[in-house]
Amino acid sequence: MSTVTIDSVTLDGVTARIKVSYAGVVGPTAFLTLFTPASEPVRTVLAVAVSGVSGSVIVTDLEPGQNTDLTYFALLTDGVSGSADGPVTCPDQLDAGTDLIGSCIDPTLTASVSLTGALVQRHVADPKVVKVLGRAAPVVISGARRSWSADLQVVTETLEQAAALDTVLGDGSVICLRPRTPLAHGLKPVEYLLVGDVKKSRLTPLARIANRLYTLPSTKVTPPAFEGVAADSGTCTFPGANTFPGALYPGCAASGVGTYPSPSTFPSSSTHPGTTASGVGAYPGSGTYPDSDTYPGGPS
Repeated sequence: MSTVTIDSVTLDGVTARIKVSYAGVVGPTAFLTLFTPASEPVRTVLAVAVSGVSGSVIVTDLEPGQNTDLTYFALLTDGVSGSADGPVTCPDQLDAGTDLIGSCIDPTLTASVSLTGALVQRHVADPKVVKVLGRAAPVVISGARRSWSADLQVVTETLEQAAALDTVLGDGSVICLRPRTPLAHGLKPVEYLLVGDVKKSRLTPLARIANRLYTLPSTKVTPPAFEGVAADSGTCTFPGANTFPGALYPGCAASGVGTYPSPSTFPSSSTHPGTTASGVGAYPGSGTYPDSDTYPGGPS
């Protein structure tokens, strides 16, 4: 029977490192999932295929909340049996000293900011009123109320902080907001937001003052999927070593062989769309169309 164990949870700067061991895997691969508990909005930290009867991986959670318990569950399934472990909580809480805004395209990009001003959240409803002929009262078609939207105001203290925030916001993708004091702003420890048109202004006309005020029209959205995993002896962060297109993403042998675009995959021999062990017979190699003895028929 397969087993999974969360060995440790530690802080590494503004990220969390979780070491997970597994054993008793039946079959070539198993599927490992690491997620936050149901007491929070469930957030999948890792979802990846692992190989070998036993082994271990170090997972990097690039988006842990600040000043909150960092708790994780692990689930392992191999098609025959499954097991779970958790909850396991980090002995320390993260406090970066500032609010953090990170990119979900490259989660290693993070900007330190200060949330300011009162946050007024708007929850939009989309009812439709249908006036029916012959009826005095209309019919209402209603649906779920939308997630909140608000104008976030953040301040950067230095030109370096402003440049980092400009980089995070530059690609227009979903951002990850990790407020230092979430309850003070009516936020959760981790919020995923889509930012609209950004306004940036100076707090003072004095040239020597580097503070910048950003107004970010934001809408709360579903967290994007992300996996950050590395070998036990390797590095842990995307897009660093041992991740896609390196040795572990989306799952391969310990040596790294078998992952795209490494050897033994398309368009190498012995793979697409099926060949002998030596690689002979793969399209467009010998023995296939348009060579002789094949299409539309030739001598035996």
